[in-house]
Amino acid sequence: RFCRPPDKRFTQNRNNTFFMFCLALTLLFVGIPVAWALKVYNPNCGPYAASRYQSPFDGIWEWQKDQSKDFRAIVDTLVDPVIVCSILLMCVVYVRVLKIRNRQKEAELAEVTR
Repeated sequence: RFCRPPDKRFTQNRNNTFFMFCLALTLLFVGIPVAWALKVYNPNCGPYAASRYQSPFDGIWEWQKDQSKDFRAIVDTLVDPVIVCSILLMCVVYVRVLKIRNRQKEAELAEVTR
């Protein structure tokens, strides 16, 4: 008795058409200013301005120039390629040593648990 379909079919065609029309009209109203902004508006500020830096690191170097001579000497020493490469090499060797020690401890633990 309660599982029968309704006698009059439920249709939403007219409501669906109205909402699709509203959606298209909204898209049109939003699309016009966006298209204008992309095509006509040409600001020369913010992310569209010409950059005064050639590299992302130029800002750091400009800041460094404003500091004292002692500080500049320390920074120049720290960013020397020989120093940077040697620090990176020491880090790689340290990580390798830690891996070897970890494998040895795992082997000892496996031997003890047998």
